[in-house]
Amino acid sequence: MSKEIPASVLDFVRHNILQVTDLTRKGQLTKILDAYACKEGAEVYVVQNAKKPGAQAALVDLDLLKELLTLRELVEEAIDDLLVEDVKARLNDPATVSLAEAVERLGIDLDEVTRLLESGELEE
Repeated sequence: MSKEIPASVLDFVRHNILQVTDLTRKGQLTKILDAYACKEGAEVYVVQNAKKPGAQAALVDLDLLKELLTLRELVEEAIDDLLVEDVKARLNDPATVSLAEAVERLGIDLDEVTRLLESGELEE
């Protein structure tokens, strides 16, 4: 397996991964927000807290975030539509797996489903 890292990745790490202290003490947050306001900023920044492993977030232009969320919604809708089409196409096909086997394969806890149905927590 190759361990080579493209120069673009190194540039991203050097310029776009910031520590929380860099943002607060060096005024970088203001610069980033100003760049987004002027539409110069199409960059994505990763902010991390060196004192807390896993404490990471991304700074991204709000318009880009909206676009990404819209794309995610469109992909989810397309997947749903494909699944519905597939189910409709197989609607009259005979089952090749018993209900008990399907429940076991999917790891469904029937007692939990029953409890949710009886309590009204499971919506249709």
